[in-house]
Amino acid sequence: REGWLTEGREGELIDLPVVCVPPGDGPPALGARLTMMLTEQRYRVVAQRMMSSPQLYIVTHEAPEAGNRAFVVLVLRCKFRPNGSAKVIVKVVEEVLLLQVRWEQWAGRLHYARCRVCSQETRATISSFRSALWS
Repeated sequence: REGWLTEGREGELIDLPVVCVPPGDGPPALGARLTMMLTEQRYRVVAQRMMSSPQLYIVTHEAPEAGNRAFVVLVLRCKFRPNGSAKVIVKVVEEVLLLQVRWEQWAGRLHYARCRVCSQETRATISSFRSALWS
């Protein structure tokens, strides 16, 4: 299972927050746009951190465990509501394999996963964010 996602792939290792969503109509297609309501406290933290991060996170329909597949999404729009929840529109940019998973207790057990990102769009987003930090 791991081989087809990592074999021959060179990319950048990055830790991203993980948002678990119930399995809907199956895995999203690459390039698909999704609208998500982030209502749980741990996912509100994700939305808040996107303001000072590369605006990427991981979406999974499975438990966030090493060896599971997931999707990296790029935030296109994020609007906070008066109750603190966030309506987020994202674009699916890459399928990844979760290599390591950790969680932060103080953020309501918010999971982070290390993955290898290889798509040009994902890497360009990270590069652009890093350039803005240093300019």
